[in-house]
Amino acid sequence: MAEDISREPWMVAADTLHRRHLAPQETQWLQDPADKVYVSMLGRDLTRLGVAHVVETPVELFHYTKIDNFKSIIQSGTLRASNAEQCNDSKEVVLGRQLIDECLNTQMSRGMPGSVRREFFEFFARDLINRVRPTYYITCFSSRERGRPEWGLYADGGRGVVIVMESAELASSAAIQRSIEIATLRPITYDANDQHKQMEAACDLAYDTIIRRLGRPKSLIKNLPLVASVGAMLSAHLTFQASGFKHEFWADEHEYRLTVSLYGHESDTTAIRNYNGRQYLEISYSDNKLPITRVVVGPLASEDDESFVRQVLRENGYDVSVIRSDIPFRET
Repeated sequence: MAEDISREPWMVAADTLHRRHLAPQETQWLQDPADKVYVSMLGRDLTRLGVAHVVETPVELFHYTKIDNFKSIIQSGTLRASNAEQCNDSKEVVLGRQLIDECLNTQMSRGMPGSVRREFFEFFARDLINRVRPTYYITCFSSRERGRPEWGLYADGGRGVVIVMESAELASSAAIQRSIEIATLRPITYDANDQHKQMEAACDLAYDTIIRRLGRPKSLIKNLPLVASVGAMLSAHLTFQASGFKHEFWADEHEYRLTVSLYGHESDTTAIRNYNGRQYLEISYSDNKLPITRVVVGPLASEDDESFVRQVLRENGYDVSVIRSDIPFRET
């Protein structure tokens, strides 16, 4: 069965790029059947490349939060996805853009001035990336239950809770009421070498697609539909992959991320909310029920807090276990 790549976040971005910036009435999105075959092959290859580094996703993922936030999550049946550019990592998004620039500079340096390689990576990749910058909204999880940094940073210094959820349901059940309903669950890449390798491999796939289809043309302008399509797909893929890169300083968090991708559609703005100057989206689930398997109360939470957690779950129809963490976390 053929893989459906049409709903991949980077593919939606590629379509947006093409419709807004590269497709006047006389230049439609890929009319040549042979071009379509090559672009479809590239799409499948990029999709496979995007998950090639991903080990098997844990059965459960862990969302650390404060007691008050826990109550809001359970009562609303939603997860809050925050604007990635407003998170506590000052390198969030910035690091990815720097890596993209470095990658494209490397690719251009491999081609002589005026060469097809230089032309492709300078205009059909870099220029497209600069035209449309998607905004990513994220909800963060850890792959471990007993994470010291996570308890300290996100769960009120050990007084909060961990909401344990089924990873398989987190993205598949997401029902975001917008024109583009995409939520992708994936692990964060922290290793700088791995980050560069992923981007270089995507660039090689895109350029090889052009060469296999066109041979070695003197210029790409005469083949605009194909080259623009490949450039849009590469640009969107690089941008999306980079949104999953973080500085190695944060590697101890073992983060998985539920990412919602916005590409500037007018209807997107209606979904954006603000709280204390920070933007967020709400990710809702079927029957307003999250895929919770159990809740872990922090080691420094009071008995009243634990009773409160049980009450909130019971009042909102959750029949899941509540346990107290036994990690040796001391109040400071």
